[in-house]
Amino acid sequence: MKTNSFAAFLLVFHLLTLTGWADDIREADYPVHYEVLSASKTDKLVIQKICSMTLRDQANANVIISVSRTRIGSCHVLPSGKVYNGRQNGEKNAIELVIPVGENRARVESWHIDATLKESAITSHSRIMTLRR
Repeated sequence: MKTNSFAAFLLVFHLLTLTGWADDIREADYPVHYEVLSASKTDKLVIQKICSMTLRDQANANVIISVSRTRIGSCHVLPSGKVYNGRQNGEKNAIELVIPVGENRARVESWHIDATLKESAITSHSRIMTLRR
């Protein structure tokens, strides 16, 4: 009985230690500044929600990134015009954004990358669409 209690204590202690480390978000790990250009959410079903946003990397202003998330229950989008620190996660094909929560806390949200467009491609596409009309 004592062995099981000690093993359970070690497991809980390990989980609590990892949770404390996960809360440490360093700004240097999220060097890119993403501006939210637009955001929307739709109800696919009664329970499932789809949120999507268009982001712009402020250091590379001609690149526009479309991201989305599918959630059960509530799905919130970030306000347009705000800038968030983040980074691209190539393994998950996602952008991780640091979202401030209160004064001294933050959380990291992962958004799936749907498309990445260069502004010159968008401009030439809209010129083609204008010529076709």
